[in-house]
Amino acid sequence: MNVTARSTIKRTIQPAVVLMLLLGQAVKAEDPSWEEIRQECDRFCQQTRFAEAEEPCRQALAAAERFGPLDKRRFISQSALANILQELGRLAEAEGLYRQALEISQQQPNQDDLDLARAWNNLGEICRVRGQFAEAEHALQKALTFWSGKEGADESLAASSLGNLAKLYQTLGRYRESKALFQRALAARERHLSPEDPRLATSLANLAEVNILMGLFANAEQQYLRSLAIREKMFGPNHIAVAYSLDGLGRVCRATGRYAQAEACLQRSLSIKQAVLGKEHYHLAVTQSALAGLYIEQGRYASAESLRLKSLQITEKALGSKHPQVASALNNLAECLRLQGHSKDAEPLYLRALDILQGALGPEHHEVGSALNNLGTLYLHRRQYLKAEPLFLRALAIKEKHLGPQHPEIATHFNNLASFYQELGQISKATEFYRRALEIQEKTLPPDHPLIAKTLCHLGDCYVRQKNYSEAETFYLRALGIQERTGQVDPQRAFTLQHYASLLKATRRKSEATSMLRRAQAILRSNPAAHTVSATDFESKAKTWRESSARD
Repeated sequence: MNVTARSTIKRTIQPAVVLMLLLGQAVKAEDPSWEEIRQECDRFCQQTRFAEAEEPCRQALAAAERFGPLDKRRFISQSALANILQELGRLAEAEGLYRQALEISQQQPNQDDLDLARAWNNLGEICRVRGQFAEAEHALQKALTFWSGKEGADESLAASSLGNLAKLYQTLGRYRESKALFQRALAARERHLSPEDPRLATSLANLAEVNILMGLFANAEQQYLRSLAIREKMFGPNHIAVAYSLDGLGRVCRATGRYAQAEACLQRSLSIKQAVLGKEHYHLAVTQSALAGLYIEQGRYASAESLRLKSLQITEKALGSKHPQVASALNNLAECLRLQGHSKDAEPLYLRALDILQGALGPEHHEVGSALNNLGTLYLHRRQYLKAEPLFLRALAIKEKHLGPQHPEIATHFNNLASFYQELGQISKATEFYRRALEIQEKTLPPDHPLIAKTLCHLGDCYVRQKNYSEAETFYLRALGIQERTGQVDPQRAFTLQHYASLLKATRRKSEATSMLRRAQAILRSNPAAHTVSATDFESKAKTWRESSARD
């Protein structure tokens, strides 16, 4: 059953778009010691050696404070230190420094609108990351006001604030507004920057991410590949920016069923991040969770659980216990537990995640829809039907409101409702929802996508229940065709083989049925640790069928 409505909160974390190093160019170095320290800090930042950059940056701030409370060098030093702390995952400290820098900028007698734009931009970005969405929108809109009010301002710099506001709207589920802003930002940078400028790579990666959320996978892949090529050429293969492009490319490959390519991208990203940031930075959590999601789709639940537990620990430590990203991490861990049959352990995690999301984002946010869906799935598996149905229906209504009726995620919710009605024996109603899910998937996904195969298998099951064996066989064979062409050897293919075997037995083709069960058994035996279904269950059923066939 296709049960999981995945969180879209910060699936890929791009480097924060903060604009403070450019400020240093506008200040003449009247104090050589401050300038030397600042340059040392800049060198470490450019090499992404943020832990080493912190001490010289603090020294630069201490030196700047001697020049008076309103001196621009203090503003520059506070912004630089805030950026370093943000990169190190110390978000509350970073926000405090950004607010101090903004206060200084506003009090300067000859304030520069561009300085104010940068300060508001930086504050808006940190508020977005911390889940303070109303404050983030206010700050980013203020930044754009200052950019637009400055005659002769570099349009490519204003693109940074456009991009940050677009990321906020993406987090809030306002995808169309988000995409329009990302396109404006990309167009501005393409007009003013070289084709190999790293800022162009950031705009491409941002646009690719919202395209994934809208189900536009081909567009997203082209944008991530272009972003990756720019970053590898400019920074080399082991730079942190390269890891962000790999995260996104891994998501595209996973969404289009190319699991081996997805794993290679994500593992390479994780290695780069660990080498550059250390093993406890919250940017690692995104890659760990994505890799765990890939393992779940392959039935590798134990590996997924370990990664998602680590992701939760890192995220909660960095962002606090009430942040929406923590809710996403809780949902993900609960999913692993549920899939392994540990529903009692999963339920309090799902409930805690739902409580966090409703408190932080409101009861109608699209992420609340994901949490409701996952909780409903838990109750369905426990046969608590009266609890499950209203959760599924409310989740679908929320998602359709935000995503529209043809988004791939809507197909997931249709599948879940179909599974619910199938469990209740309402087969006609289940068939209707499975067909609606298939219609969306065939319009929005590649023709050999694994999710299409799952839905085809479910439809086959419904027609078997209605004893329409010829129609059922058509769906099973289509599902197996997809799984064989894509080389799937995960439990889903074993389940399809088992279900098709049941049809063959029902139509008195027992030798063929036994052969199908053996193939399913071989898949599960190929990696016993990866699967929650025992191959011996299929072996026992095959033996029974062989004996039955011999008697006949």
